[in-house]
Amino acid sequence: MNVFKFLNFMRRHTAMTAVALIIAPTVHAAEIETGIPDLKVRWDNTVNVSTGFRVKDRSNKLIGSNVGGNNVDFGANQDDGDRNFGKGVISERLDLLTELEVGTWDYGVRLSGAAWYDRIYNQKTDHNSPNTSNRTLAGLSSNGFPNATRKQHGKNAELLDAFVWGKFDAVDKPVTLRLGKHSLVYGETVFYGANGIADAQGPIDLVKMISLPGTKFKDVLRPTEQVSASMQVSPEISLGAYYQFKWRDSKIPGVGSYLSTSDYVGPGKEFYISTPGTNGSTPNADKKPEDTGQFGVQLLASPGDGDWQFGFYGARYHAKTPSAMYNEGFVNPGGGPVPSQYRWMYAQNIKTAGASATTSIGNVNVAAEGSVRWNAPLNSDPQANIGAGNLGTGSGDNASNPLYAVGRTGHLNLSAITVLEPSSMWDGGSVVGEYAFNRTMSVTRNRGALDTNTTSNASSLRVLFSPAYFQVLPGLDLEVPMGVGYNFAGRSSAVANFNGGASNAGDFRLGLKGTYQSDWEFGINYIGYFGKTGTYLETLPTTQGAQLSFDQALKDRDFVTLNVKRAF
Repeated sequence: MNVFKFLNFMRRHTAMTAVALIIAPTVHAAEIETGIPDLKVRWDNTVNVSTGFRVKDRSNKLIGSNVGGNNVDFGANQDDGDRNFGKGVISERLDLLTELEVGTWDYGVRLSGAAWYDRIYNQKTDHNSPNTSNRTLAGLSSNGFPNATRKQHGKNAELLDAFVWGKFDAVDKPVTLRLGKHSLVYGETVFYGANGIADAQGPIDLVKMISLPGTKFKDVLRPTEQVSASMQVSPEISLGAYYQFKWRDSKIPGVGSYLSTSDYVGPGKEFYISTPGTNGSTPNADKKPEDTGQFGVQLLASPGDGDWQFGFYGARYHAKTPSAMYNEGFVNPGGGPVPSQYRWMYAQNIKTAGASATTSIGNVNVAAEGSVRWNAPLNSDPQANIGAGNLGTGSGDNASNPLYAVGRTGHLNLSAITVLEPSSMWDGGSVVGEYAFNRTMSVTRNRGALDTNTTSNASSLRVLFSPAYFQVLPGLDLEVPMGVGYNFAGRSSAVANFNGGASNAGDFRLGLKGTYQSDWEFGINYIGYFGKTGTYLETLPTTQGAQLSFDQALKDRDFVTLNVKRAF
């Protein structure tokens, strides 16, 4: 899309923006007077209007046939997200975030919710290959989104925070308590929460994370039902703990959405195609973890003059993203057992312990966090859950007999954050960087299921450089975020989709962000991907099927986003 076509498109597609911004001022933010001393009521609303554009044509290598030795067309199961969007518009979205807080200095309640509508996900797609559409075997049109995908990306509303909090003394020590649906982050990770202690603490919005590379982990952590508490034992020591009442899974891209690379995992998963246009297996209900059994503790210490802070952590949790796929419900049509169903499993009862340290050196804050996990799911290939006589469903589960590989893993995150001093090149800003390393230290069960293309060690680096320019015009501040994430060593067996899942590959972001009179924000970002082009799964040269490729499955999906945001 050249500049003139782009500007013409924006001129013709501003109706939604105009309507939203005209209506928005009727939604007021204010501290509402209650007439009760010390009782504060605040209601904030944010309207965000955004659009996105695909700037590259589809790659034949990513949408072409990829038939394995067992005659399963793996390419047909990885192309819907790519085929659904031609070059041009991929999103026209309106978001509303509303937040209500009521309380005194000591007690209160917080509620927040979100609603959204995206016109693109409420119409037909550009898919033009019925034989490789996972919807076709279900008797549905190839050029439509699955209902669950349409709901997640196109039109829905949800409750986010819903909790009460209180501050009081217990045994003469100040305590803060939260009860209800909220999020909590332990540890020192900035970007790589999946590689740190924070992986234990809740589901994440993976869609938000990959839509804007460089988003901090704390900004994508989703709330869950729990009770959490912290106690200031002394000026130097504090204790924290939480217990979760409900397991919730992470929000991953819906099947057929723009950044989806698999047609058989996530909201909207449909038939897994064995032979294009002919047969496949249907999705069975995922085996999800129990709601109970997730908890954690932390101890923070700032000894002496407080220049250093040390943290010690322990947690038990269940995986928030799928750990393995099972082929099951086998039938024997005469040529050998073939699966009629598949399902995804989530690992349970993962244990982790770790420690962290952070300090400031000049105007640079540096931090390190290390942890170990036991009973952790490892990157495994799809497994056959076969019962007696190769028919029916076997005994595989996500706990005592997972079938997929399980082991002990080690994790290290090193980060640095600095504030840019004013200079001739910028007025301020920041540089944030984080290095992440993980290692599979031992495989304790099902070594044969471990993907043979993985390595024991893997490393990744992400840097976000954001120079700022103040009062460019009266009331207008600008920021120029530029970032890159690069998996430069190894193919992680310890963390699934480690920083996007591609090896010797990654993503980059070039942007411009503006703030006008504190209430208005606008932004434009170019998101791109680099590395060897290839689908998420690749075909093995024998009848063994497929393995993880660690290639860049998003290589042809560079895109541009624009947004305007108004807070009230």
